[in-house]
Amino acid sequence: MKFRVILTLITIAISLSAFTPNCFSDTIDELPKFVVSALDEYKNTNADNFIAALVKGSALENDKNALSQSNIIKQIESFYGKYESSEHIKTVKVSKSTSLIFFVMNYEYGPLFTKATVFKKNNKAFVSNFKFHTEIEMIIPTDVIF
Repeated sequence: MKFRVILTLITIAISLSAFTPNCFSDTIDELPKFVVSALDEYKNTNADNFIAALVKGSALENDKNALSQSNIIKQIESFYGKYESSEHIKTVKVSKSTSLIFFVMNYEYGPLFTKATVFKKNNKAFVSNFKFHTEIEMIIPTDVIF
């Protein structure tokens, strides 16, 4: 029993250490323009167009699983109401080519927390991965929050 507890604690410590600020080389204070454009598209049209704009030019552009993420957004809309705005939380530069972007999408009755991996190549940036959740701790590591 002691061995399992110790092993669990070691596993948690190793997992958390991957999110410490020391693994990032830089921070950025705003959302990339293409993410802002995708959010504007969402506000002016619908969730399908938002996801399509978010993944445009990436390997996810024609991926049915990525495009089906708009269904999650539609479920959020049915619970939280209409999308109203977004707020940048933090961007961490992981390497010369890759950044993690954390932001919140504000709806009439609640927030949707978002994490996107942005990959930059040949002066073009695009989303290579993204996740949404209504619970902040499911998306954003505590080191970023506090």
